[in-house]
Amino acid sequence: MKKILITSFVQLLLLFNVSAQNESNSTNRLKVFIDCSHTRCDMTFIRTEINIVDFMLDRIASDVHILITSQGTGSGGYKYQLIFLGQNRFKNMQDTLYFNTGPNQTGFEIRDVLVKYLKLGLAPLVAKTDAAKDVTINFKKAETDSKDTVVKAKKDPWNYWVYRGVNGNKRVILTLRPYSNIKFVQEAENGEELLNGLAASEPDVVLMDLRMPGKDGIETTKAVSK
Repeated sequence: MKKILITSFVQLLLLFNVSAQNESNSTNRLKVFIDCSHTRCDMTFIRTEINIVDFMLDRIASDVHILITSQGTGSGGYKYQLIFLGQNRFKNMQDTLYFNTGPNQTGFEIRDVLVKYLKLGLAPLVAKTDAAKDVTINFKKAETDSKDTVVKAKKDPWNYWVYRGVNGNKRVILTLRPYSNIKFVQEAENGEELLNGLAASEPDVVLMDLRMPGKDGIETTKAVSK
């Protein structure tokens, strides 16, 4: 009877130790809460790319609260701000990172950059957990082939010469102005002004109204095409 009791006690002790070890490994993982209420975040993609932390639904239970915001810039892109607020065992750690996106960047490109800066901000926190041994950091700049870096000077194929007429054209101008690869050479009020400035501006495209003072759009178009 004594042997059975002793064996049972030893088995119980071993089970307790294994359970405690598993719980310790689980709780040592960094707990992250991401607040994207002020911008757009692809949380499914973020969870896929950063899988060595636990993403929490409860801000209070997390080790770090990340607040992500964005606002438009004058160039047509966005400026992102990532605030890392340490909590609980990391309450003394806080940081803020920024990055800008261009007006022509796609949503896929932006989410890649966002994940990159999330990793940069989380690195000092992950370094203090057991997951640090599974992290690889590369501080080498990507090398490019010198042949690929040669840029040949060429004429911009989108050199616009625009006639400013009725409201429809004005709306088109406002829509196209933010694009850096489109150059507005000149704006004219009528056909005569357009023709007088045509030689100097050498446009690739002319946007013109049919109805305008003096020569109408049809007459002016014929003169331009000569």
